Amino acid sequence: MHYFSKLPNKEIFVIRALRNTFSHDFSLYGTKKSTNKNLLHHFKLVFSDTEPLLLLRTAEWDGDLNTKNENNRTVVNLEKLCNFIDKICIDIQKMAKNNELEIVLIGGFKEYYDRLRRDKKCKKSLVVSR
Repeated sequence: MHYFSKLPNKEIFVIRALRNTFSHDFSLYGTKKSTNKNLLHHFKLVFSDTEPLLLLRTAEWDGDLNTKNENNRTVVNLEKLCNFIDKICIDIQKMAKNNELEIVLIGGFKEYYDRLRRDKKCKKSLVVSR
């Protein structure tokens, strides 16, 4: 999302936090075990063509389920989120088709070799450039 949208980092962290709560906790809230406060959210999901993509919380949440309230809740519009992600995927497909996409491994050839040798389970990050 950093490379293919104009979404501010704060909002990218919110989408990442939502992804983490779905995939790691199978829930709509992060837990106190999160070491990054940017990823600690509890969510309300809506499906609307009029609501914005995100309504950011106005207060920090401490991860305690007893302190959840409307001020520290983050609202995500699933309809707009799906459209947002779909547009990014289409843009990436177009760039790939036009040979406008380059993926650069930070660790160079060594990282490439490690990724192949480890059956692509290497957890090093990728940097994508346009």
